[in-house]
Amino acid sequence: MIYLDNAATSWPKPDSVIEAVTRCMRDYGANPGRSGHRMAMRAA
Repeated sequence: MIYLDNAATSWPKPDSVIEAVTRCMRDYGANPGRSGHRMAMRAA
């Protein structure tokens, strides 16, 4: 079996992906898997 995890190793990432990750890290401080409050839901 050959397994390639392209999502973990693909480079470079598109600018839209970098911008989305940066925005989430800057604006959402909640853990999406730990609660049902508004910020956690938005982080998910």
